[in-house]
Amino acid sequence: MENIIYYRLEYNEKRGCFRYDPITIRNDDRYGWDTISMVIRLEEIKAFLESIVKEFPDINSGKETEYPKAGLIKKRFSAFTGISEL
Repeated sequence: MENIIYYRLEYNEKRGCFRYDPITIRNDDRYGWDTISMVIRLEEIKAFLESIVKEFPDINSGKETEYPKAGLIKKRFSAFTGISEL
């Protein structure tokens, strides 16, 4: 049986970047980070980030610019996964 590692996907709108850690690793650095998904596979993260970079090319670039708000990223994630917002 294959061991699947699940990740937590987070976004920082001030920095315009994402981070993802295995859900087994606790990250206490919460300042400025919004959780996009608590449990997601690495393949899904890569596909989502690819779609986001197409729409927002400056994301994850390190450029000094205004980045999309976390709420907008969450909406894009909901649309990407096909999960409707509550």
